Amino acid sequence: MRHPFSPSENEMTDYNAPRGRQLIEDILSGHYARAFEMLDGTPTGDSPRLRELTETYRLLCDYYAKGAEDPSRDEILRKIGRELRMLIRETWDVERFLPPSCIDARRRLGEGYDLAADLAHPLRRQEPGYYDRLDRLFDYLWATNRLTEADCEAIRRSTDRVERHMLLSGLSVGLCEEYDPAKLTLLIEVLEDREPADVAIALPALLMGGRRHQREILHFYPDLAERGLAALRRLREELHMAVEVLLDTYATERNDRIFTEEVLPKLQGLGEHLRGMPGATMEDQVQNFYHSLDEQRDDEIEGLLADAMGRLGDMQKDRFDMEYSSAKNLKGFPFFGSPAHWFYSYIPTHPDLIEGNVRMLTNWGKALFGGRRLISSDRYSFSLIPGLDRMIPRMDLPEGVSLRESEPMTLREQMRDFLFGAYRFYTLYSDAGDFINPFEGHPFVLDGPFTRAADLYTEEQLCDLALRVAHDGHYGWAGRLYEQSQRDYGSHSGEVWRGIAVVYMMDDRDEEALHALEEAIREEGMRSSTAEKVASLLVKLGRKSDAIDFIRKAEDQVEGPGRVRLVAERVRLLRERGEPEETLQAAYKADFLADGEDREISETLCTLLLETGRAEEAVKRAHSSSLPLHEGVALLATGERAEGIALLRQALHTKPGNAPRLEALLSLLARYDIPDRERALIYDTITLPSYEAK
Repeated sequence: MRHPFSPSENEMTDYNAPRGRQLIEDILSGHYARAFEMLDGTPTGDSPRLRELTETYRLLCDYYAKGAEDPSRDEILRKIGRELRMLIRETWDVERFLPPSCIDARRRLGEGYDLAADLAHPLRRQEPGYYDRLDRLFDYLWATNRLTEADCEAIRRSTDRVERHMLLSGLSVGLCEEYDPAKLTLLIEVLEDREPADVAIALPALLMGGRRHQREILHFYPDLAERGLAALRRLREELHMAVEVLLDTYATERNDRIFTEEVLPKLQGLGEHLRGMPGATMEDQVQNFYHSLDEQRDDEIEGLLADAMGRLGDMQKDRFDMEYSSAKNLKGFPFFGSPAHWFYSYIPTHPDLIEGNVRMLTNWGKALFGGRRLISSDRYSFSLIPGLDRMIPRMDLPEGVSLRESEPMTLREQMRDFLFGAYRFYTLYSDAGDFINPFEGHPFVLDGPFTRAADLYTEEQLCDLALRVAHDGHYGWAGRLYEQSQRDYGSHSGEVWRGIAVVYMMDDRDEEALHALEEAIREEGMRSSTAEKVASLLVKLGRKSDAIDFIRKAEDQVEGPGRVRLVAERVRLLRERGEPEETLQAAYKADFLADGEDREISETLCTLLLETGRAEEAVKRAHSSSLPLHEGVALLATGERAEGIALLRQALHTKPGNAPRLEALLSLLARYDIPDRERALIYDTITLPSYEAK
């Protein structure tokens, strides 16, 4: 049976030719004979190594056909697959659709570039050529499809902090471009060494690169998969942190859209109000702005302010990348023309930066950005704006007060620095389309080759993560996490069943969702939110009578507003079914539970009283609940024409938009032998200006 939440492969851009893609798929699927056939007649087809692999595979097939068991068969198959992939990478490179950025990087490096030789001569940051070398290291690591052992040894020996940052960033981008076991091994070694600054890059890089190449790793390199998993078992806290920051990064596009389409227009609206305020200075205008709020209680301004601040607060709570929306327009400087520069850690002494801006960011950055620490990529952006330091007014602080960022970056901040910066590169770089974007499609990294183990997350962590991803709209992920909790820990709590039910509902698998909710009720008793979902599913499935019966049983098992909502829903369903007396009794109960404070329920009750011929009671209920339209119509029903018309005129004068509602309510007078023509006369008498008024 198909697993209900079976993961799909992460779809990323692939610039292999269609024939090459099919060949790779055949190799990953184990169809080696088809691969050999496709390679026949190509330059690779004449290589002695391929002939040797073909012969080995034929012998293995013959041995298998005789029914013989071979304990080394799986390893031989893996070795054939690895070597086939290696041959394709080495000899088919010229046939791939290499993007211009890759071709340019290789051209800049030149034919004989030697990374080990380049790294063999230490350079200080002040020396000429230091930054050029950083760019070369990055270019080589992302544009080269296979590292040599000499390359790997040189990378292991590197100790310069900035240099290592660029080396690991290059490995990360390079691994997403093309699988190389050497690059993967280097990242795993970093996790085994557990140096925090390196882990902050290597761990997310391993998750993204592993997810990108999970089939190849699991099929052909199970030893590396096990080694990576062993490293993660020693870094559980850091793993959970990296997954959370990745999820924060995935939310950037959505939150940028919310900011651009919802928050920014509201802030611009506030700006228009502010510009209209009297005052010689901006400070005076702000003072008068808030004074006008206090004096006039301007609902429009208050609404704009509340909406904008509320939205911003929600995004901050989600660890939103608050600077993306503003910084995305500051990436056109020539500095960002080099792919490497998007991954630089912030170096205040970089020769391209404006010194005044660097000082301003050092002294005031924390205050200017709401206490948040800017990521390195954005520090470069603000450090490159001509005259920025002159735009920020000087401020004097009390003695002993400093706004400098004195604390070193935490591990989470270092991960944010790398991942948020990488996201900017893959979405804002002018030639970003040349690169395979690891964020595209929001790949669920817990499906990856290193993270599938049952013991990496506790039961509580799985459930917390499920809630988080469901909140972000990834309901399929949430379902897989809840099911993993059930599979690995035997979790059958109400929370788990409710989470699974939501996922089923999102997939329109309503019967299964209903079953999950029933299990939740069995585990934790009746909750109003669970009962409401059950009732809505029963209605959706065409079982309205079952829904009414279920609510009747459930409504006395819960307390608070949820109980009121359940009874109100029973009122609605009974009314649709055409049972006026039973509906009225349920409405009495709903109004009692709401203590007469729910206007919609009170209106429904008054309408039902009129429908069932209880006009006198409707007058009293409507009056006590301040429902003038219902009270006026009820007075007309009791024969109090003058009082009813006067009350309805006043109600419409106060709220003219209620005219359609009045017309609908007047139709209830048919039950009191008031014919259509007279009801029309009543409506016109109320809505037309009277002679007395003239």
